[in-house]
Amino acid sequence: SGVSTFSDNIDANANLDVDGHTELDDVNVSGVTTFKDDVEFHGATGITSISFDKSDNSLKFVDNAKLKLGNGGDLELYHTGARSEIINNIGDLVIQPGIDSSLLLRSQSGKPHFKGVHDAEVEIYHSGNKKLQTLGFGITVFGTTLTQQLNVTGVSTFLDDVIVGTSATVGFGTTAY
Repeated sequence: SGVSTFSDNIDANANLDVDGHTELDDVNVSGVTTFKDDVEFHGATGITSISFDKSDNSLKFVDNAKLKLGNGGDLELYHTGARSEIINNIGDLVIQPGIDSSLLLRSQSGKPHFKGVHDAEVEIYHSGNKKLQTLGFGITVFGTTLTQQLNVTGVSTFLDDVIVGTSATVGFGTTAY
């Protein structure tokens, strides 16, 4: 019931129960380790860079603390404080939803920006409104199309009026009007 001081290795071949604060300079654990409360990981500056918050059941990273995957940190995921970054340093970055799933990019309000349907169409949105959709034979554009130059080869079918500017030239075959 006093203080014990050891100046050499201690080999404990049974359970060790320590109550109160324990400070260890170097710990090597072989086997299962169970943490039953919050866990902190300190970065190079000594502050907690990553923590497991038991009450929130989440692993939390401070700004600029990176999650690196791969032997050479091939994939990095982090938040700068102003934006989030996913950096793929080698190979392709593949995001692959399941066969019965779609790839969706949306705003925080839930409005879609992009939808890719497995083995089917791709849809692009502006302010939540579909503007372009790919089809098996081409694309459909929803709304007005503004183009600087339009070159069409093949058959063009117009189902409504065609309006040409007052100073424009329209050509059919080798004749311009």
